[in-house]
Amino acid sequence: MLYKVSRLNIAIIIFSLCFHSSCNDNPNAPKHTDTVRTGTITIATDPVFQPFTELTIDAYEHDCKDQAHIKLLNIPESKAIELLQKDSVRLIIMSRKLTAEENEPFKKRKIEIAYSLFAYDAIALIVHPSMPDSIKFEELMDVLNGKIDTWKKLNPKLPNENIQIVFDNDSSSTVRYMQNLVKKPFGKNVGALDENKKVVEYVATHPEAIGIVGLNWISDGRDPKLGSFMEKVNVVGIMPADTSVIPEKKYYKPLQ
Repeated sequence: MLYKVSRLNIAIIIFSLCFHSSCNDNPNAPKHTDTVRTGTITIATDPVFQPFTELTIDAYEHDCKDQAHIKLLNIPESKAIELLQKDSVRLIIMSRKLTAEENEPFKKRKIEIAYSLFAYDAIALIVHPSMPDSIKFEELMDVLNGKIDTWKKLNPKLPNENIQIVFDNDSSSTVRYMQNLVKKPFGKNVGALDENKKVVEYVATHPEAIGIVGLNWISDGRDPKLGSFMEKVNVVGIMPADTSVIPEKKYYKPLQ
């Protein structure tokens, strides 16, 4: 069972369906003539889902005998939505459905947005092996909002070093989800790098840091360099705050 921060993170395929001969208002615009198993398409995904999206694409292209080609754009979900609204891509992968405001441009053009469940993932916390690999949910919220800003405040036995929270990208779905969970502004100790891979590399070399990444990133065995860094970090277990959901006061890692 995955709980709270280690929750199920749903990857949803979102694509546009047109009721007219073309999604573009321009009558001279090229028609979409590709079939399900042939042609070329560009799609976009939130980087948190990049590893298993790439694996799925590899398997699909192989099954199509190299007749279908999928170009993947790994961009923050807000950028992916913009491309879908502009008809620059016909399909995006993210962790939620569009809001009413985001869907308005499609509604005006009489375009229906279709949704399909694609995969499940979890959000994982990682730390340097020299630091504790467990934290209470309430403590994590205080670390994120800046109330707890040093390791010593978290535990008197730990060094008086500032805690650094490192996300993948400040526009990612992971940041959005954690911000909604905290319900307060992030503290000054929270920052972001360009991608999940860099978060793993950073935590492996910076004992004061806590990384927040998609679980599929730290279980992706295709990248030897990433694998070597994973040997230098620990996955954090979280004790739930809501005992009505999980009565046992235990630390749970984002594992099934």
